[in-house]
Amino acid sequence: MKRRTTRMLVTTAFLLAATSAIAGPPKPPKGSTQDSCGYPFGTAPALSSVVFSESDTLQAFDFTNGVIRAWYTDEHALTLGVRRVVVKTSTGTTTTDYPFTDFSGVSAVNPLVGTTFAAGDQAGTDLATYNPAYGFLDHGRPLWPALYITDITDPNNIVPGDWQQGGSAIPPSAVYGTWKAAVRTVDRTHTPALITVTPDIDPVKNNWNGIPDVPPGGFGTNDGYGAEIVWNVGNLLSGHTYRLQFMTHDGDQNKSGGDAGEACVAMSPVIVPQLQ
Repeated sequence: MKRRTTRMLVTTAFLLAATSAIAGPPKPPKGSTQDSCGYPFGTAPALSSVVFSESDTLQAFDFTNGVIRAWYTDEHALTLGVRRVVVKTSTGTTTTDYPFTDFSGVSAVNPLVGTTFAAGDQAGTDLATYNPAYGFLDHGRPLWPALYITDITDPNNIVPGDWQQGGSAIPPSAVYGTWKAAVRTVDRTHTPALITVTPDIDPVKNNWNGIPDVPPGGFGTNDGYGAEIVWNVGNLLSGHTYRLQFMTHDGDQNKSGGDAGEACVAMSPVIVPQLQ
């Protein structure tokens, strides 16, 4: 994976600035450095100790007229979610298919991202919290593009909305470019259960084609597959400051625990007078 620089936009309508998660957090695990979210720190099984190996797939972020956008690029297409969960037991195999918006070469508004369960065999999450010593813990990282929002206007309310703090993942309102699904298999004939996530085959590379909005500073790095992910968040309050945590998964899932990227920014929406 080539190293990339994530870009952030600062406008009069929306202030985006890199933030650390917690003032003076413990040191990160040996061999890792803290990202723009202030993670990792602590030790397993704490969620704060989980390392994100693909954060440079997130290229840039922007806000316009109540819409948050993130741009993704990688050598594999964005994982939009888990379309199928296969559970194997000593008595047989159960396959559950979930509603999923297949890539058809066009954009998808309100895309179906498969299973969004955060717990149990049917969870649409990765293996970030799996450890052979104690088996699989629930609340892995969502395999669909997720946004976490925390109102940090109160200085005592810094990170409770982050994934690491048990926050709720917001699925995207739209996706452009390319994407694909994954299949999650839970084999309970092993102890602990053997869990795997297998991405579908990549579509044809789009090289940023089909992306309707230009990210701040231009498209920059092109790794073959590009996507724009959109969340509509028009209910944020002017005068408040929010921490946004973005989370995406790339399309090969060959890193320990899954190939997830994260980035965090702080923003303060303001009311922009409209011309009459």
